[in-house]
Amino acid sequence: MITGTGKFPFEDFYDEFNYTSYDQYDVTFDPSITYNSRKDTTNTHVIKDGRLTAADDKTLIIDDRIAQRLMNNIKILCWIPTITNSLETKVKAVNNTWARRCDRTLYVLGDPSSPTSLQGDILTLKVPNGRSHLTAKSVQALKFIHSHFLMSYDWFLKADDDTYIVMENLKFLLSHYSSNAPVYVGHLFKKYSNYGYMSGGAGYVLSRRALRKLVKHGYRSSGKCRNDGNDEDVDIGHCLQAVNVSVHNTVDKFGRESFHPFSGLAHVNGGLPDNIKSYDRNPTRTGVDCCSQLLISFHYASPQFLYFIEQLLYRTSIYGRKIPDTGFKKFFQIGPVPPLKDFK
Repeated sequence: MITGTGKFPFEDFYDEFNYTSYDQYDVTFDPSITYNSRKDTTNTHVIKDGRLTAADDKTLIIDDRIAQRLMNNIKILCWIPTITNSLETKVKAVNNTWARRCDRTLYVLGDPSSPTSLQGDILTLKVPNGRSHLTAKSVQALKFIHSHFLMSYDWFLKADDDTYIVMENLKFLLSHYSSNAPVYVGHLFKKYSNYGYMSGGAGYVLSRRALRKLVKHGYRSSGKCRNDGNDEDVDIGHCLQAVNVSVHNTVDKFGRESFHPFSGLAHVNGGLPDNIKSYDRNPTRTGVDCCSQLLISFHYASPQFLYFIEQLLYRTSIYGRKIPDTGFKKFFQIGPVPPLKDFK
């Protein structure tokens, strides 16, 4: 691992900030280190009766030091579009489950009668509500995040309020990339542009450099990118292509998807839309091959499902099954995708 202070070039300026760079396999733990929880500095790993407990819950017998080190090394800001009526239902469930592992979370509301403001985790934008204005909501959110948080975080995740994200797996995927390169990842569809676009429901992630290019050369250049009125994920994908941000693959070495645009039940048991094969850039799979072992997201998740999958993933273990430390070397198909030969 290398840390220090450096000057990094963006299109119109050099900015100096602290950085950490590390090899993708530099996630093995050092037994001499005591790791602290990111949210609660009083929580540390404790060896009790010869057993190692989790950083955030002393009743869980688990060694999560590798995960904690990775979580501390990569900083993600999560922004989640929602509406006021969902604050006590969907947002509450998101906030009590996976969003706790974001390094910062913004719940983005639209209110055309109020000026843009940030109060705690609630970002209110002066934009209309409704599906036809989701692009405007995202554009204004991205501009705000760019102005206030560009240099504070490495990556910027957009997820819906009915999406579940496995943050450790996402950060492991991102550990293969530099946030100072223009990177765009998610579940890749093959329509509407030369490279395709990432499903909005499955969640998509932009590197710091990608966000900079998107706002600087996209939304601050008159007429270059659509600011409202179409499908949000398609519009964002078009603008990213216009400013030369690379589309990257997120399937694993077995061809299994990590980001999923529909519910976990639909991907596992079947019941996906009939036309999904005409959208998916990679072969559509259901059943046991639907999902990567290091899956990152499911969409259309009810608040009840969010709590249920949280319980299964973070509070349930199978005796005798352990992942070897080097088991996921070269696990993802890392790299930019080639342009489509023919797109519709």
